[in-house]
Order: sequence, then C-alpha cells, then structure tokens
Amino acid sequence: MDPLIEKTGQHKPESALETPLPLQRNAVNSSKPAPKRFVKNQIPDSILNDASLNAAISVLPSNYNFEIHKCVWRVRSTGAKRVALQFPEGLLMYSLVISDILTSFADVAHCFILGDVTYGACCVDDLSAVALGADLLIHYGHSCLVPIDATKIPCLYVFVEIKINVDGLVNTIEHNLGSSKESIVLAGTIQFSSAIRSAKPELEKRGFRVLIPQSKPLSAGEVLGCTAPKIGSIANANESVAVFVADGRFHLEAFMIANPGIKAFRYDPYLGKLFLEEYDHKGMRETRRRAIEKAKSAKSWGIVLGTLGRQGNPKVLERLEGKMKEKGYDYTVILMSEISPVRIALFEDAVDAWVQIACPRLSIDWGDAFLRPLLTTFEAEIALGEISGWWEKDGCGSCGNGLSCRESKSCCGDGNGMKDFHGDYPMDYYAQDGGEWNSSYVKKSVRLVRRNIAPSSGNVHSDDNVHVSIKNRLGNGKNLTLHCQSKDTDLGEQNVADGSEYGWDFTPNVWGTTLYYCGMGWEEVQQFNYDAYSFQRDFVRCISQCSWLISAEGIYGLNGNTGFWEFAYNWSS
Repeated sequence: MDPLIEKTGQHKPESALETPLPLQRNAVNSSKPAPKRFVKNQIPDSILNDASLNAAISVLPSNYNFEIHKCVWRVRSTGAKRVALQFPEGLLMYSLVISDILTSFADVAHCFILGDVTYGACCVDDLSAVALGADLLIHYGHSCLVPIDATKIPCLYVFVEIKINVDGLVNTIEHNLGSSKESIVLAGTIQFSSAIRSAKPELEKRGFRVLIPQSKPLSAGEVLGCTAPKIGSIANANESVAVFVADGRFHLEAFMIANPGIKAFRYDPYLGKLFLEEYDHKGMRETRRRAIEKAKSAKSWGIVLGTLGRQGNPKVLERLEGKMKEKGYDYTVILMSEISPVRIALFEDAVDAWVQIACPRLSIDWGDAFLRPLLTTFEAEIALGEISGWWEKDGCGSCGNGLSCRESKSCCGDGNGMKDFHGDYPMDYYAQDGGEWNSSYVKKSVRLVRRNIAPSSGNVHSDDNVHVSIKNRLGNGKNLTLHCQSKDTDLGEQNVADGSEYGWDFTPNVWGTTLYYCGMGWEEVQQFNYDAYSFQRDFVRCISQCSWLISAEGIYGLNGNTGFWEFAYNWSS
C-alpha cells in the first residue's frame, strides 16, 4: 500500500462532530489551507510491457533506474509536447538516449536538454524551461528539494537510484566494525537510498544498532552538500560511528560539519571499500570566524543572489535586505549565476563584505580565495548581530570549557576567543526546521515541537511523548479487533467497540524500535496491517499526537496543522 495516497476533501475534527460518520467528503473550510494531495498514478501495462520500449531502455545501464516507464507515462498522461530534460554532469552522457526514447515512445514534438551546470536539486531550472516554452521539466539525479508546487512549470523528479551490492556493504561494515557492535548512523546520497534502507535490517540481524537519520524535507538517510541531520549532542555522539555510502566525500563533509564528534567512514560502492574520513573542523571554523569578524566592520555590503536554477531564494534576499535597512547599512544586490573570486574581484573596493544567497559551501570551501569576506546567510546573521557566533557564550562563568565569551564580557580577559570551541555550525540550509537564514521552501509549523535527539539512550526528551489513538467509526455496531506492536512493545489484542477508541502513550527513540504497526480486522476484513506510527507519517503531522479514524470507506488521519481529517487509504487500495 502506497503511504502517500490521499483523497481530496477536508473534514471537521472529531471534537466538532456529534455524529462523526458519515463524513462529508466535499465539505471544505475555506479559511484553512488545503492539505497536500497525493495521487496514485499507476503506469499502464501497455507501457510496462511494451517490448520495443523495453528494448530501447536496455541500452541504458541496468543498475541505473532512470524510471523511463514513469517518464513516458507522465508525458503521455499530461499531453506534454515540449519536454525539457535536466541532468547533473555525471548523467549527461545518457541524455541523448533518453531524449530519443521520449521522442519515439511518448510522442514528444520537441525535447530540450538543458546544458547548464547542475550541481544539485537547488539548480532545478524551471525558469529556463519556461523560457523555452516547455510543457514539462524532468529533472534527473536529485530529490524534490524545490517542491513541484513552487516551480513555474510541471516538474518530475527522477532520483536515478543506483543498485549496488548490499551484501558487500553489510559484510564490509561487519568485518571492520563488528568487533564492538557499535551504534551506526547510516546515510548517503539519494542514489543509494534503497541500498541504505535494505542494509539496515541486515545489520540489525548481526547485532548492530542502526539509525537512518532524516533532515526533512529530505528523504531518510539523504544528505546534501548544504543540508545534513544533526545527531544528538557532541558529548554523546562519540558513542556512534557514521557509515556514509557515496563515491565522493562532498556530501559526507556536510554531515561531518554538522556532527564533528562522530567518527565518519565512507563506503565506496564501486570499490567495495570502507574509508576513514577526517575533516579540519578547527581550521574551517577559525577561517569562517575571521571572515565574520572582518565583516562586522564593513561599511558597504554586497548581496549576491544566485541565479543558477533555484539557488537564489528571493525570500531570503527580502529578509536580508530588511536587516540591512534596520542597521542602516549601504548595500547593493547583484545577480550572478556563477560566483567566483575573479568576478567578485571586479568590484574592487566598492564593497567591504559580501553575503551570497546561493550555496553555503562556496563560502565554507572557497571563502579564503576571495579578497573580501564572502559570508553565508547564517554567518551574515552573526555579523549583523542577530544571533551569537558558535564561539560566543552568554554570561561570565569559566572559559575553561572550550567556549569563549562575548567580547563585551570582561571576565574572559585578553584570551577571549582564542580557545577551541565545540558550538554548532549548522548545515540546515534546506531543512524545514532550520534557522531563519535558511532557504527551505517547506518551513515547519511553529506549533510543532522540535525533537532533540539523545543518542546515548536512544530516547528523545521526556516531554516529547507521543499519544496514538485509533477510533472505531465502522458503524452498524461493528467491533474492531486491533493488535498493535513495535519492536520494543507488544500491546496485545484489543477489542474496540463501535464508537469508541483505543490509545497509548510512548516515548519514541531514534533507532526505530518504537515504530508501531497494527493488525486490524472486522467482519468484512479479516486482517489488515497498518503503520500507526512511523517516519512516513509527516503528512498527518504525527509529532506529539497521532489520531486515526477507521471508517467503512477507509482510514482518516487528523492533520495537526489544519485540524481536519484527511483521507489516507481506502480499503480497495
């Protein structure tokens, strides 16, 4: 059953109904935002079993999943005649073959290949596709970072998952890390997400504790060069090691920056080898601190809005301009597709400090190559005095813990800022629960509580208990037989009468052993398995409460953001 199938229609919350069912399928409260709709789009057998199409697909590498059948079906079903294709450089070699396939089998009149450099999902170039008069953009090789409702043209994202030897990954980890049976954080690039998910249960069978972290809206285990999940506190993170599946270390570096206390290994799926990777955290942070301190004395500022795809976010620019105006600074906004030291140097002394709204790694990796400070939006917040730097500490207490005090704190003496530090340098540029400086298109509701993970115990804080309730609204006096369990706890079989509900409280952990699934049945249905609490339930906002309603037509979930019941599944699906 597809966890992302949702029917249209909103419904009043349970508390507002005298008789909860039947629910009014078309009753929409216009004052509330409509929930996201997920439509099941099954590819017809005529496409899946097309011998000529399959023969053409066979030319492509068999371990690369370009999802050609889905692409053909999407083009046909939308009636698109002008299709734009976008690839990262590593996949451009297959662009002409795919273009020929879509032209031949999807009745495409014009197929464009966008040739500009594509570093990541932030570079999705819907604006160029629109300029070319395209009806559809297919973006290969990256996840849906810019939502399809934010692009100017219908967009299909194809992850291009790569099949690798999962047994080789598992065996390599066991041979190198199996003696201590350490807790493992398993992550990687989006191409290897299926392999990562497949490796988790196999490693658990061999005695490992495995966490696949998630920084929403990214997929579980997915890491970008600018966005990585934060795993607990530095003190406790040393109890875990990270195994990162990728053929390069660019994305892994983002994970290491966000989690400097975790020992990181990189598994190269093509070589079948495990590498211990290191990162100069102290050097990077000292370099970035010097740039920030220098920028604090700037009289004139330049703000670069990246125009490569969607790297530049106008909302971030608007916020930054507001801060500049509040401080009374002179600033100039410059649009630039490729930010380089040579181009920035052309402005000579006209600008004292720069802020770039494009990619944080430009500043982190290449900041020293620029004559003037080139700050990220996070660093700009520090330079403008909006937030404290990672090296700063409010109050006067002892400076001997590795954290320095603010310059205004006389207790720190002449040695202020000279000590090492372990404060956060966030890699949350597209995280929905990231800072105000970030570029996420999907911001987390302020009503939701951000979880703080404590890997030492595997539990979240005690005030993050979750309540799950399952309401029987089958009608006609039908009893619901319910049996819910997680890896840790078996709640036993329950008999839930029509009109009543069954619920329980628990404290979730990050290892996945508190993910509850329920077997249920009644007269017409003998057995139906359903995930009552899992990492896939974000569309009904299972943060501190998960409420499910079992009706004669299917299952509804209560959206904590809108307060409405949303149709999740019908029984026939």
